[in-house]
Parts: sequence; C-alpha cells; structure tokens
Amino acid sequence: MLLKTDRLILREFTKDDWEQFHAYASDADLVRFMEWGPNSEAATKDYLDRMIRSQKQQPREIY
Repeated sequence: MLLKTDRLILREFTKDDWEQFHAYASDADLVRFMEWGPNSEAATKDYLDRMIRSQKQQPREIY
C-alpha cells in the first residue's frame, strides 16, 4: 500500500527501515510519553518483524 502527496509518502515497513526507526524508537526524549521505549536494537527489530508479518494478514487487523 502506498499513499503519496506532494509532501508525504506513507508506505509499508521493510526490514531496511530498522536503523531509521530505531533512531527514533531508542531516543528517550522522543518516546517519553509513549507506552513503550526507549527500545533496544532487538526490540526495534522484533517490532518491525511483527509489523511486516501483519501486513500479510487477511483480513488485516493492524496498520
């Protein structure tokens, strides 16, 4: 799935996204009001693996 505007592109996660996602998910200041984090590398990779698997579910329940 891809959603694109002039200023934004929303797309599915890929395994290649883990470093950029981890930079966000491991920053204590950025996630201080979240229910999770800051993440370890293993936690970030596990989350992305779960999200990538969920993309293939029929019917899909997680976005």
